[in-house]
Amino acid sequence: MYPNDSDYYVIYDSVADLADFSVGAARTPIVESEIPSTARFFIIQFYDPISKSTVNRNVAKISTVNKGYEIAQVIKHITAITHVKDVIVIGHSMGGLDARAYIENLASGWRML
Repeated sequence: MYPNDSDYYVIYDSVADLADFSVGAARTPIVESEIPSTARFFIIQFYDPISKSTVNRNVAKISTVNKGYEIAQVIKHITAITHVKDVIVIGHSMGGLDARAYIENLASGWRML
């Protein structure tokens, strides 16, 4: 059904304004420019820039507004890679609230410093 069914993982550091991508279950690092435009599945791993960690207990301390901003930045990268204008965002539990912050544009122009 999809031309590329690989899973691409992305971690966005809002302080460094940097997106790091990896691919597959092994999460092999990949340079953004090497991701094919046919990629369709991206998973955001939220990141706590203070503790430099993706551990849930640390990420849970970060505001939903900051995570909404992360989603916005990741979507900019995804649309630049894929040249697709519409992105479907699926969130679970707290990720749903983070996605809502993004969708309601609460994180517009905001960045953790």
